[in-house]
Amino acid sequence: MSLIVSEVYEALIEAGTSEEKARAAAGAIPVVEWLATKDDVSLLKDDIAAFQGDFTVLRGDLTVLKEDVALLKDDIVALRGDFTVLRDDFAVLRGDLTVLRHDLTTLKMAVFSAVPAILALLVKLVFFP
Repeated sequence: MSLIVSEVYEALIEAGTSEEKARAAAGAIPVVEWLATKDDVSLLKDDIAAFQGDFTVLRGDLTVLKEDVALLKDDIVALRGDFTVLRDDFAVLRGDLTVLRHDLTTLKMAVFSAVPAILALLVKLVFFP
């Protein structure tokens, strides 16, 4: 059941129109509160224009964000390469430390194995000139 404009309905009934035709005609007329005025349309146009401006700004911001993400991806790739180089450098350092430890062990053995011979030589020089 549609809403009818009661003033129109009553006027049609007074004019001698049948109740059924008056009801159909009054129901076909839109309710005034539901109609948009020129001011309403103008406000909607302004709102749409503002939204379009906002969307343009958002598109620009989205483009900047996409560019920033692309730069970050490039930075991450570069960092991965740097970490690979560092890992390789640490592997070389580990190897160098292993060699250094071996050399220190050899030096200690040489020094400590030569100490008795040096002491014996010193004793001979001091006590048996």
